[in-house]
Amino acid sequence: MLINVIYQNSKYGLVEDSELDKLIVEGKIKKFLRSTGWCTLGVDPIRKDSRIDFKGQERRQAVKKAVQVK
Repeated sequence: MLINVIYQNSKYGLVEDSELDKLIVEGKIKKFLRSTGWCTLGVDPIRKDSRIDFKGQERRQAVKKAVQVK
């Protein structure tokens, strides 16, 4: 799925949803469009733990089941 973003230079763009976390962590965008409206980074709440940097034990059911199948 493509997500509307506004880069730090105020240009608009579309990015894959899988790239959004990376762009947020790298500080390359200042806003992205949610279903509820524009989210301004540094102002509006977002996930505090980025999936990119997560180092803890995975606890989601879908992942547990996938690991057990192997």
